[in-house]
Amino acid sequence: MTARNERRRGGRGTAPAGALRGAVGYANGRLLRWQRLLVGMVAVALLPVMFLPVLPIWRIHMVAPQYREGLEMRIYADDVRGDLRNINILNHYIGMQQISAENFPEFDYLPHAITAFGALALVAAWVGRRWLAFLGWLGFTVFGTVMMLHFAGWLHDYGTNLDPKAALDFGAFTPPLLGTSVKGNFVVSSWPHAGGYILVLAGLLGPVLAFADLWPAWRRRGRSGALLLVAMAALTFRGGPAFAAEFVDYRQAPRISPLQDLVNAAAPGDTLTLPVGVHLGQLVIDRPLVVVGTPATVLDGEGRGTVVVVKAAGTVLRGFAVRNSGYDLLLDDAAVLLDESDGVLLDRLVIEDANHGIYVRNALKPVIRECRLTGRRGRVHQENHGNGVHIWHARGALIEGNDVSAHRDGIYLSFAEEATVTGNLFHGQDRFGLHSMYSQRNVITANLFTANTAGTALMFSNRMLMEGNLFAHNRGHRTYGLLLRDCSDSRFVHNRLVDNTVGLFLDGSNRNIFTGNTISESGWGVIAYSSSEDNEFTRNNFLDNDYQMSLDMRRTRNRLQVDGVGNFWSDARPYDLDGDGLGDAPHQPVGFFAFVSKQFPDLTVFAGSPAVVALDLAQRSLPALQLTELVDPHPLPAPVPLPPYTGPPLPLTGGTEDAGRLPLALASLAGTGAGLAVLRRRR
Repeated sequence: MTARNERRRGGRGTAPAGALRGAVGYANGRLLRWQRLLVGMVAVALLPVMFLPVLPIWRIHMVAPQYREGLEMRIYADDVRGDLRNINILNHYIGMQQISAENFPEFDYLPHAITAFGALALVAAWVGRRWLAFLGWLGFTVFGTVMMLHFAGWLHDYGTNLDPKAALDFGAFTPPLLGTSVKGNFVVSSWPHAGGYILVLAGLLGPVLAFADLWPAWRRRGRSGALLLVAMAALTFRGGPAFAAEFVDYRQAPRISPLQDLVNAAAPGDTLTLPVGVHLGQLVIDRPLVVVGTPATVLDGEGRGTVVVVKAAGTVLRGFAVRNSGYDLLLDDAAVLLDESDGVLLDRLVIEDANHGIYVRNALKPVIRECRLTGRRGRVHQENHGNGVHIWHARGALIEGNDVSAHRDGIYLSFAEEATVTGNLFHGQDRFGLHSMYSQRNVITANLFTANTAGTALMFSNRMLMEGNLFAHNRGHRTYGLLLRDCSDSRFVHNRLVDNTVGLFLDGSNRNIFTGNTISESGWGVIAYSSSEDNEFTRNNFLDNDYQMSLDMRRTRNRLQVDGVGNFWSDARPYDLDGDGLGDAPHQPVGFFAFVSKQFPDLTVFAGSPAVVALDLAQRSLPALQLTELVDPHPLPAPVPLPPYTGPPLPLTGGTEDAGRLPLALASLAGTGAGLAVLRRRR
């Protein structure tokens, strides 16, 4: 019995040693002829990737409505190529670093490092030793894993380390390492390219050779061992560098609406009255018709595609409701799509739960009047839903008297010329009330922009007129009432910018005229970058802003007067001894602290402190503390009267706010009563 136990203990004690001897013996073995040939072929396949890097390793592709052909960036072992110019232009606006090969020291050693692995593979194929082949494979796999992690860190750094002075607050994000994601109106895909797939196959070489060698032995040992080996191989294929993210396509083709039969039976020019009720599916209008209904007539897209597609010029849609479009930004899913249809009138439609509310594509003189559009804000992320009114490549559009809320942008003008936007209410958008890109000679009058992340952003849009608009209560991190980026030769007259984080922001915008506007109760009244010149400010009211103006340069060609007439500044206290209605002494609107805190934003925590107040008093007395040459030579002694505001009134939000405050008020009353009771008992 004792001898038997000793033999058992001895057998168990020698098992690890036997396994070790078996592993050493396997490693010292020789590769089979086909295995040597396979290792040599992999080494040769690495040459065009690394030693002669003509094949790209990775590919990042971006598609958006304004870039339908897509923008592509290709990463090689020693370079990064593709549409870098356009990509870097887009990156500039969101504060992302510029992408260039000089910024990546990895390109200096990556080709040489992987070439060394290829050379090691050639030696292993020549010698035919397993240990040499698997040593090379192990080093290659570890190196590839480290480089992938480094690539992921690079993507994270580029997406989150954004310039706080950027024109657009796009928010921190990380582009996908592998797969597809949506950011803004861009669909971004990141996948290996031809060279990347070669590297993946090279990384799988080790498990393939081990599987070929060990499978017969494991199969002889039993089914469980074979199953374990198959599971290990499956994990290798799934978790190694070749893992493939599954892309699930949620798009479904919309069904045909039962109302389509009515459209098909109508003659061009007929008036079609839609019946009351909920009608599911997509309706395509391919002939000029007058289609009317009531708010009880609902066209429901079931979350698939575009609900109403208009393909005929002169069509009129009036009075009914459209809801529940698809969710695909790439396919421009919308409640109503005007597809190359001129002279279409959309009148008093009620649009709810839509990706884009109304999408106008390549059309002349569309009219959108007195519609109410409510988007998906709060139910989907701002990157995953579209705009209230999206106009692309259109001329002469009229957008009048609409109520637009809860979209990404209230209205988006892209390559839209000579449009008129008047009398609309844009409120509660995730991003901008109005966003204009590459759109010229547009007229924007008597609109209300309120409670948006930012009121209006005009970019690459020139020769515009903005008159009589109200920008109110657009508050938040880097929020603007009116933002101008590369917007020049435009006029801004009789606008009111009230209670915004930044009233007016200028970057790369020149030769604009601002007259008769009121900028009040904002954090910064005006912020102007040195890239903006020859702008004129006259007869404007600057009232009770924390900082009336802020610049990032000492010298400037912007002017605060026209023909000797300046502006009214609530902190100027000008005197007019000669009674000509103009101040007799110049006013410096850019305070010392405003100028310095613009260069060092962290200093804003000291705003309003006694030291800053003393600094402001010193600046008024000591010319040496005047850090910029921007002065108003003749400030006005009284505010400039503006014409009455004729746009929509501010929406009533008091009921909702009061309802939210009611529990707090009741709790406060209860706490006060309890405190009084305790005091009474103590007495």
